[in-house]
Amino acid sequence: MSSENQEPSNDNSKRWSWERLQTMGCGCLLLIVLVVWSLPVFMVPRGGHSPRIYCVNNQKNIAMALQNYEAAKKKFPPAYVVDSEGKPLYSWRVLILPFIEEGNMYREFHLDEPWDSPHNLQFLEHCPSYFQCPASNLSREKGETTYAMIVGPDAVSNGSESVGMDFIASTPQGASGTLLITESRIPVPWTAPYDIPLESLRDGISPRVAPSKDKQGVGAPHNSNAVAAFVDGSVRYLDPSTTTPEQLWKLATIGTSEEKPSP
Repeated sequence: MSSENQEPSNDNSKRWSWERLQTMGCGCLLLIVLVVWSLPVFMVPRGGHSPRIYCVNNQKNIAMALQNYEAAKKKFPPAYVVDSEGKPLYSWRVLILPFIEEGNMYREFHLDEPWDSPHNLQFLEHCPSYFQCPASNLSREKGETTYAMIVGPDAVSNGSESVGMDFIASTPQGASGTLLITESRIPVPWTAPYDIPLESLRDGISPRVAPSKDKQGVGAPHNSNAVAAFVDGSVRYLDPSTTTPEQLWKLATIGTSEEKPSP
């Protein structure tokens, strides 16, 4: 009688254990699927099959760093820092280092010296990965980047000065319609005070990244599209076949300048 009562109990115990293992296995499998599914968005490897996604994530992170800088300083960083005589020293990319978890590099950088001083030149080969688009075949040793501001009158920065979020929000296009950074045709050293001149927008968007001898401007290394981040943090593709020089000019300017790109 006693043995007959124990056998069903053992069967139930085994059945319960097997069902529990099946449930745990399904849960683990679901977790693995979710992790693998998220990898193309957050962990696109350099040289992989989705450089455009990698570039979009770079610009999202840079835009967030610029927004955090603005929240702390009440203005976006200037395109470059100048010395007492007004000579450009180094780029806005140096100023946002503390906001992309590169505070140690920022503290080691000599902020009273130009980007190409004997001390500061060492940082070129330590270019943060956020500043390098894998579609542009950039040299990490030279510290090249194609992420740049548009610099000129009525842009977010005219060079040594910049505007803040409150001012941009009060303009007709607002934060969602104002270009913050995009990709340049010519790679530049990431610490250098080099960006895209506003006047170059007259030429529209180039379908390629140009050799250094060519004129600077907005490049388009992603199947002829340029990736661009806006003041509100959104990142979009700019198609040169549908984005005219006039439209590009409007996206980049926030003031009242009547100057327009030539036909």
